[in-house]
Amino acid sequence: MPLLLFDSDAFCKLGIAGLLEEIPPTFGIAANDAGCLPALPHMLRRGKLRKTFGDADCDKLIPAAEQLAVDLSPSAAWLDKLTVWIGSISVRRSSSQRSRNMEACL
Repeated sequence: MPLLLFDSDAFCKLGIAGLLEEIPPTFGIAANDAGCLPALPHMLRRGKLRKTFGDADCDKLIPAAEQLAVDLSPSAAWLDKLTVWIGSISVRRSSSQRSRNMEACL
């Protein structure tokens, strides 16, 4: 997981200005510890960003976006924690619902 994840608009503006490579060291991290959303290359090819920033600039940014695109799939350990958390919400919700049902019967 990258230490710095570029916002798509910020990536484009910094890339067009030629400042993309300067940002990670500014935060004290290596360039390979920076990333962008995996959809950014597609957004640069066919999305709103292409209409906003123009064909020429977007074409120049695609290789950098492909290189920095990260897989944001959660790990199994993270999903296990989320499952436990969601389960605890269901338990709390169902017990509070039972309390309300009992009060309605009284």
